[in-house]
Amino acid sequence: MSGPSDGGHRYDNITLGGQVKATLGDTYNNYQINSKTAQGLLSWLSAKNFRPTQAENFKARHRGTGDWLLEEAGFKEWKRTVLMSTRSHVVQHLLSQYDGPKVCVCYIYFSYSDSKTISVSELMLAILDQLCRKLEEMPKILLDSQNRAEEPADVSYAEFLIKVAKSFTQVFIIIDGLDECPEKERSEILKFIAQTVHTPIDKACFKIFVSSRRDADINAAFSSIRTPVIELEAGKITPDIKKFVREEALRLRATSELRIESDDLFERVIQDLIKKSDGMFLWVRLQLGQLCEESRAECDYYIEKALSDLPTGLNDMYTKIFNDIAQKRPRKFKIALECFRWICYANRRIGSEFLRMALALIERPTSAEELESRMVSAHHFLEACGNLLSIDEFGEVKLIHFSVDEFLRKVLFKKPGGYWEDLADRHNADFVLACRCIDLLLLADIDSPRDNFAYAAGNFDRHVLGSIDGSADLPHVLRTRIDQLLSTDDRRLRWLLGWLAVHENEHNEPISSSWLVWATRLCNIPSLKTIWPNLARPKNALILAVQHYGDISVSELLLSEGLDIHETDRKGRTALWYASENNNQPDIDLLLQRGAITDMSKVGTGVLHQAVINDNIDLARKLLIAGADVNGVERARSETPLMRVQSLDMARMLCEEFKADLKINDARGMNALFHLQAHPFDDRMTANFEYFVKQGADVTATTRIGMNILDHAVRQHRGGEKIRFLLQHYPQLASKREEDWTALHWACTYSFPSVDNVRELICHGVNALTITTTHPPGSWTPWDIWMHYSTDWIFQERENEIHGLGGPTTSQTVVLAAGDGPSVDASMADYNEIDYFECSLCAMDMVRFPGMKRTYRANCMKPAFRFDCTTCHQKFCLMCNDHIHSRNPDHEYRTTYCLLDYEVQVPHLFDPRRRDWNDWLGKLESRIKKEESERLEEKNRVTELGDVDGGAESVDD
Repeated sequence: MSGPSDGGHRYDNITLGGQVKATLGDTYNNYQINSKTAQGLLSWLSAKNFRPTQAENFKARHRGTGDWLLEEAGFKEWKRTVLMSTRSHVVQHLLSQYDGPKVCVCYIYFSYSDSKTISVSELMLAILDQLCRKLEEMPKILLDSQNRAEEPADVSYAEFLIKVAKSFTQVFIIIDGLDECPEKERSEILKFIAQTVHTPIDKACFKIFVSSRRDADINAAFSSIRTPVIELEAGKITPDIKKFVREEALRLRATSELRIESDDLFERVIQDLIKKSDGMFLWVRLQLGQLCEESRAECDYYIEKALSDLPTGLNDMYTKIFNDIAQKRPRKFKIALECFRWICYANRRIGSEFLRMALALIERPTSAEELESRMVSAHHFLEACGNLLSIDEFGEVKLIHFSVDEFLRKVLFKKPGGYWEDLADRHNADFVLACRCIDLLLLADIDSPRDNFAYAAGNFDRHVLGSIDGSADLPHVLRTRIDQLLSTDDRRLRWLLGWLAVHENEHNEPISSSWLVWATRLCNIPSLKTIWPNLARPKNALILAVQHYGDISVSELLLSEGLDIHETDRKGRTALWYASENNNQPDIDLLLQRGAITDMSKVGTGVLHQAVINDNIDLARKLLIAGADVNGVERARSETPLMRVQSLDMARMLCEEFKADLKINDARGMNALFHLQAHPFDDRMTANFEYFVKQGADVTATTRIGMNILDHAVRQHRGGEKIRFLLQHYPQLASKREEDWTALHWACTYSFPSVDNVRELICHGVNALTITTTHPPGSWTPWDIWMHYSTDWIFQERENEIHGLGGPTTSQTVVLAAGDGPSVDASMADYNEIDYFECSLCAMDMVRFPGMKRTYRANCMKPAFRFDCTTCHQKFCLMCNDHIHSRNPDHEYRTTYCLLDYEVQVPHLFDPRRRDWNDWLGKLESRIKKEESERLEEKNRVTELGDVDGGAESVDD
């Protein structure tokens, strides 16, 4: 166990933890899991994936550091017990020397920034997953549990781990950052480590390496099991510090970030940083940042002055940085205070763009334009905060290291008075953030497509409640802002409610400002009646209130005032439906107690479906006993509750207790088997599938366009587990009549089909065919479809793979046989603006991607073709027309092809990849751009003239 004293060593990714993170991924991926049994088991385990963490730490590690650890006596003793020879790096010892099938290296990473904590159960599952990936055959003990449809948690015990580990002569377990694991889970993990270490050698041989700071409970636990400890003392890693300081200082000087004229002073900077670093890379990195800022004066005197006042240790350094922010940079202090307030008290991580808008409020803008013009750059606010914040790859702002968070909460917040006193006040912070959120919502340009207001809309009410903390009164300033929000115009109100997923067209009465109270946590304000005595209670107030987890007293208040518990929205949904949708059990219980299901004719539609979706067996049973129709269908897609089943227990209850009918199809002709979808398609789903089949569900059923369950699975493109399951257990689904579309056709209708799925289908005998030269009805091959439905860059990226599977080459797609060429000159061809539609057969939405460049190989639009029947006046997508409609000799249709935002009629044998058609389309595209541009200019000119005339009339009047 490694144990730095103040948080400044291990966390710089230079010691064993960093090296392990940098290298383990290669071995993790060396063992490809090809067996369907193995894939199913690993999917069932659903273990946490640590590879992204490992990759991130690899990028952060400084090259060439960490060799000192291998020379530690404690480490040598640890490795000597497994006869390891000395090498230059720890990972090479573990992986290069022990890369055989009988040694396995497992790794677990804890991080304070990971919002999802790792329990001891999840830790064991992750280790089991990594052990299984190294085995040629999956452990019988795990397969038996999987086949019994048990939960993965049922095998997350030490006895299972020991039995699986017995397949290896040595198992290394590396646990990084144990001190960053929350104390609640940490005690159980420490017990697991102690138990594993004391496993008898004849059962399994474990070697555990833990990196951590010396927290009291961790230190006590390892002392009790007499574990060798390697202390990360400054002297041991001085060579690494020297290398890092010199290389980083040279880089900063070369890029003019560190401006030092004197070479002697530059060398002094390096030596002083090495001397005072005490082995802390984080300290060095931040001090270099401070020196870069001082060097902007382009005067070496200020560098010398800063060197004379270098802090000692992380806490002293943080104290100096925060003091400098407050005292030396008063203009930036307000920005820094605001930033740290958001970071410490926001309900979730916030994006840099949102923070820039929030910071602009400091300058009191009065319009959306002023707000936009006063937004500081991300670089500016990061610098204002002393570089203690960073922006991750997702654009989210976070502290650079968890030791900064510790300093804030354990040191800075504990100091009475001072510049940062307000930052320690939680209620004041919530008050400020509530005001900021409301101000943003009042100033936002509601016509802008930007989505940076989601946090403000979804959390202003949380901060309002946090600011009062159960108090009866709202602060006057906050009350005024809320009143402004409630008195806003209807357009802004609709926009705001839209962020909350509350839409006027779903309810039976006009929108009003009171909706904003009942649809948010504002309705939980204790003094609601006192603050807003005349606040309207719309009929749908109960429906709005139960959609979030609030105080149940709100629902009780509304019911006591006589609101109808059976009130429905325009879709026939009651408050019970919305409570069920959110699985809001307190409100569900209350509504049931108040008689929500005593008259099933007033319960509304879909409540049973929501209970099934959320696997709320108790509610579903109560609804069915009260008279709910077990085979009732939802209006939209005519789906029965059975089609929404998530668990085997729910399926058994519906089928065995209440005799649900498995032969019912939805509006598209799909039975319950089609609807069993999940990612991953794990053992729970396969158990449901097999149960339905045993109960009489038809596994060979097809929809009215000839799509079977396998076709539907590949078209959904939601992972290959269900596809592999179907091919393994129901291979007959891959066999089709010659004229039918195969599963491969359906797979290629997706713009980015999975090559793994395609390969799986071909391996099971699905005929890939060869490319056709023209495309009469019924003759499209899978490759034709893919080229017409994928973008050009995707096809190029996958072309070699597809060719290896029997697909076409580039030359085959370019040199096409002669067929019907353009008969109408491009300068005369008619084109019309596209009207969007839904396919009359499969109900597929015709969604396009306008503005993408058309090429000879791919039209880059989805879909490119549309077929209008001149006999039945219906509209079809390519798949349905080719498969069903065009084969009806009594019907005729016309083919249109999408070009930019317009459509042009083309012959049935039209092929945009052929040279003559490609040239024709290019000329037509140029013509469309020219004509539409001229038309737009003329329209704008007429509009401007109208404005001028109107203005003149006003002056005359």
